Amino acid sequence: MIEDIKKYVHLQVEALQLAVIEKTSVVVGKICLLAIIGIFVALLSLLFLVLIYAVLLNLIGIPWVVTLIEIGITSLCLGIVWIFRKRMIIRPIANMIIKELYDDDKDRKEKRDEQ
Repeated sequence: MIEDIKKYVHLQVEALQLAVIEKTSVVVGKICLLAIIGIFVALLSLLFLVLIYAVLLNLIGIPWVVTLIEIGITSLCLGIVWIFRKRMIIRPIANMIIKELYDDDKDRKEKRDEQ
């Protein structure tokens, strides 16, 4: 009887370890995906700024004025992101992590299927 209890406890500990590893790997994978998307968006933004610079340089013709306009546009975009950073960046990522770590629907479905 005691051996059966030890085996049961050991199996429960292993199941818990596997669940933690699974949830951690999913969260790390999603964070890596978000980082890759962020790098991609940054590169596209850089290309867009170069395009805007070229178009404005053809229209205006004065490089330092075009540079000031581009600095203003970039500062405006960064300011908007900074003001709304909690709503646009921090909260969605935190909610994603919390949902993944505390979502027990998968575990409940698996237990129902076993019974």
